[in-house]
Amino acid sequence: MPVSQKIINANDQPSAGRGVVSIAGQRGLGASGTLMTEISSTNIVSPFPPLQASQLDDTIAFNNDKYTYKYNSDYVLTAGVAASGAVTQTLIAAIPNRSIQLVGYTVITDSETTVQFYSDDNPISSGITFTFNGGVATNNLGGLLETNNGEALKLANTAGYVGGHVSYKVR
Repeated sequence: MPVSQKIINANDQPSAGRGVVSIAGQRGLGASGTLMTEISSTNIVSPFPPLQASQLDDTIAFNNDKYTYKYNSDYVLTAGVAASGAVTQTLIAAIPNRSIQLVGYTVITDSETTVQFYSDDNPISSGITFTFNGGVATNNLGGLLETNNGEALKLANTAGYVGGHVSYKVR
């Protein structure tokens, strides 16, 4: 989801931090009679103190890449859990420079098994032991577990089938 959008096609932020002000209907059109001409020439103010373009002008792609997750830290996402046999499965792929905060999970099993969550190869939970047809559901929007920055959230299963889902935030 983009977090920024161009207002004037020729400008990135707008150019050098200038902003559009006071366009009052037809009175804002001025002599040219063309809104875009007037915006680009008479209705743009410069920041104070004056800043260099290099201090302000980031591309839209740069801003979207940098801030997409920053503005959605309270947005909860979900992913399925389906692991069969003694496996370690990636539930959420690593996101560069971001951690994955587990805020809830539901796990059911069809046999006796132990399940454990990992941040890549580092355990972030103790082993959770289940009996035949066991299960658990828990949540806490404040966070249950969290990966290290740039590491995937993984689940290890020792036997049988494990199904369910996880809820998480990108931080």
